[in-house]
Amino acid sequence: MDHLAKIQQAIAALEALRPTLGDQVVDESIAPLLDELGLREDVDEKPYPRLRYVTVLFVDVVGSTRMGAGLDPEDMLHIMDGAMLRLQSVIDDNKGRVLRFM
Repeated sequence: MDHLAKIQQAIAALEALRPTLGDQVVDESIAPLLDELGLREDVDEKPYPRLRYVTVLFVDVVGSTRMGAGLDPEDMLHIMDGAMLRLQSVIDDNKGRVLRFM
């Protein structure tokens, strides 16, 4: 593994610890690493880029089309809303954030 790859790996490892260590500790820890990569400008003028992990969750509710065929659309919407709220609660419990349901 080359030097730049090791730096990127270290940054990713620190970013993964952000929920545990907090923003200030991680920001201070990765600042010299970002300097090494040339990604950080003067902190007083512009904030340096912050790496973030994103997870996309796709859920297929098996049998929902067949179930919905026999229900009023508003009843089906009520059922699906309940399912989405249950899924969102798991994400919220893990300090995640749902940006959109589609």
